[in-house]
Amino acid sequence: MLTNTADLFRGFLPVRRSCLLCLGVLTLILGASCATAQDIDLPDKPLAEPNRWLTDQRWSELRYGLSIRQPHDAVSVPDTAQGDVIRWALANRSRVSLSFARGAYERVFKNPDGTAATKLIAPKVDIIQKQISDELKASAGQVINTRANQVVELDSLGGVINYYIIKPPQRDAKPYFYGVALLQLDQLSVAVLKLECLPDQMIEAISTFECMVHSVEVEEAKQVNERLHGWLENAEELLAELTQEDRLKTMRDDRLYRVLENNKDIGYTRIWQRYQDKAYYKALKAKRGEDADRLEGIDRFEAEGNAIFIQSRLEGQGIVMQHRHESIDTPGKPVAYWQIKNALQYKNDPNNLRAGTWVETGVRGVAMIGGKRMDHLQLTREGTPPRHMVEYLLQRERDPERRLRYPSADPRSYPSGEVIEKAWPTPKRAFLSPVDAALMPALLPNEEKTYAFSAYHQETSRIDFRLMRVEPRADGGKTVYLRPVLDLSEQALVFDANNELVSHTYPDGRSLKKTTRQELARIWGVRLRD
Repeated sequence: MLTNTADLFRGFLPVRRSCLLCLGVLTLILGASCATAQDIDLPDKPLAEPNRWLTDQRWSELRYGLSIRQPHDAVSVPDTAQGDVIRWALANRSRVSLSFARGAYERVFKNPDGTAATKLIAPKVDIIQKQISDELKASAGQVINTRANQVVELDSLGGVINYYIIKPPQRDAKPYFYGVALLQLDQLSVAVLKLECLPDQMIEAISTFECMVHSVEVEEAKQVNERLHGWLENAEELLAELTQEDRLKTMRDDRLYRVLENNKDIGYTRIWQRYQDKAYYKALKAKRGEDADRLEGIDRFEAEGNAIFIQSRLEGQGIVMQHRHESIDTPGKPVAYWQIKNALQYKNDPNNLRAGTWVETGVRGVAMIGGKRMDHLQLTREGTPPRHMVEYLLQRERDPERRLRYPSADPRSYPSGEVIEKAWPTPKRAFLSPVDAALMPALLPNEEKTYAFSAYHQETSRIDFRLMRVEPRADGGKTVYLRPVLDLSEQALVFDANNELVSHTYPDGRSLKKTTRQELARIWGVRLRD
């Protein structure tokens, strides 16, 4: 549920101008900084040459069956931080992004007696357009809508395009152009395409943007649902046959990867995958001794189960970031649980004051939600809790006698004061624990097939569909195309014939590449402990 349009558009600088804009208004708003743009006539028919602006390659969004042609020389990346499903960065520094307004909006009204009342409103093109306009006027210095509600008709879809000239309130800030196209997909969904460009790039940007809008195609809902249910069935069949022995065959004690960006080393990642039991912990403690250096945190997880530990070091723009991620789950028990701990450490921060450390604890069990007994998934999240707080939470969640309730945590009862607890009915179809979600790409059979799982996604803080598409390779390995959330762009994971991860490429161009201790020592001057 969206309560504020700022959630949709925060952080995205608007941009655009229309052929209906008179030069007098342009001069008044933009001043001398845009003088060169005044002598340029915008194209009357930008759609006449779509191949000039767009490639034949289409980017596909699978929840609605929406696809769109991509612009030439553009890099496409997901941008979940801004609420965008995908963002295209063009060579001329223009940007186009796609997001969706879904569900219902909360709108506050005043009653005759002056009290406030809340009403749920379905997202419609006219409502979203007004919210965007109000948001721009509230945040910008001067706003002129240069082309209002230009009608767009795409087969059964209808919508509008609006263009704005924006002059920020900050002194010496340069003006910019903003365009937004709204397409009504169904009664509860609006597709939102946004454009940002500099004044001297507006001709090319406008032509590209309008061609992209008119290239949108959307499948019928029935076809989309049939395909998604088929992928879920594939995942359910796979999970029904999955055994603990299959997991153990896939796990590896130590995996090392270089992190590359534009073919430049920016860090490294180390991954352990193992089954841990009491014998493992006993041998681990005997080997390291009470005061010996240890793998941070891993020996605090005394429960038997499948464990994954990830340690990363990333470096860029003068900041060194270290990331640790721990996870363990216990499959096949009436009450299964897992713990995930993350820690970020920054350079020149000896007291770790900027670190983000939190605990997310998922509990499987039966709970009362809304008066109904339901299989229940629970997550507890804290901001930078003290160590004794982490220990307390883990001990509490391990207690098999603990009675689950909703909500089961009062933030005021914890020292950090920042506890947030969420609970959902556990998905009935193809549900993955965090550990199985990490192992699954390697576990998938080496045959061309697509799977849809239900899994928790940390960045969006929700349970959503996780898509995995397998393509066999001529060398006996496979490539798994992964979408962590159904809406996001694909990541590519390449495995060899022994199910070893060789490389992992992300939509923003970063990649992991398998490496050795010797190579990491040469590049980074590090000696990793066993």
